[in-house]
Amino acid sequence: MITKKIWEDFEKLRSETYNLQSKIESHIGDVLRAAFEVYGSKLDTWYYPGAPEGGMGELEYDADSISVVTEPKRGGYIDIRYFSRVHKGCDYDISCDFPLELLFVSLDEAKERIEFDKKQIEEKEAEKKRKAKERRQAREAKKKKLKESAAKKLTPQERKALGL
Repeated sequence: MITKKIWEDFEKLRSETYNLQSKIESHIGDVLRAAFEVYGSKLDTWYYPGAPEGGMGELEYDADSISVVTEPKRGGYIDIRYFSRVHKGCDYDISCDFPLELLFVSLDEAKERIEFDKKQIEEKEAEKKRKAKERRQAREAKKKKLKESAAKKLTPQERKALGL
């Protein structure tokens, strides 16, 4: 048998759970909007995987993240990388895998972290492009030097015939 007290406790806990989940979802939404803004986009909507049409769905999480689905205003997909400060070496795509650690910091702190990570990624990409350009230039210089060396071994008539 269920007592009236058990039922009242259940109702109270359910109400508290709803209020807490609303706070969690509000913060997630704020951080997601800020993250999309950092990446030059706007968030249209977000919800949990498996949500019914027009609904939020059920909050699903594991030890370190909450599964989310995001939809940018202009459609498509945006990869928003975040490098964990708690789980070193672990990174997340915030647009589908919201790190729990971002629940426990202010919106400003979350935005600063996302901006910092974006800058780090951009710097690594720039360095990668710079090194690729240097390698390409080195290959081209080597090829040019080889052509010049080969051309020196040719007679004037052979060079003329090859258009050199």
